[in-house]
Amino acid sequence: MSRGTKANPEWTGFQESRPYGPKYDLRTDFVMVYGISNDLPERIEGWKKAGYTIHLMTGVSWGQYQDYLYGRYDGRDHWDEAQAERGGTHLLHGKDVPYMVPTISFAEYLASHIKKAIDCGVEAIHMEEPEFWAAGGYSEAFKREWLNAYGEGWIPPHSSP
Repeated sequence: MSRGTKANPEWTGFQESRPYGPKYDLRTDFVMVYGISNDLPERIEGWKKAGYTIHLMTGVSWGQYQDYLYGRYDGRDHWDEAQAERGGTHLLHGKDVPYMVPTISFAEYLASHIKKAIDCGVEAIHMEEPEFWAAGGYSEAFKREWLNAYGEGWIPPHSSP
């Protein structure tokens, strides 16, 4: 079906990380299946069977991305991509849930999971919370991305207006 001929408007929706369940079936027009965990295809399928148009919502800067952090995704540990304060302390959303620097590698990781969601029939993508903390420009990954983006060496944020 082409996007121009979609029969049902999508006026109301909600986000849900759990598989379909009648207890929390709000009977809206769409559901934003939340998160890109391994059970994503099954969650999508359950909501589809319940008659929903499926969207995907996942975090841009933080989420359950431990497979990426600990190298299970590509064989390399990625803790160097966690946002870090001047003293080197990681900025965390939880125990091992850092706020990530938006590196090319991390973007490729997110894109690979988003592709899987699209292949499972997701019709819209919501990338939420692209948070980068003002105090967080000190990680090695941020310094590398700075050089890639601007073609000049990183300047410590505290040393310049």
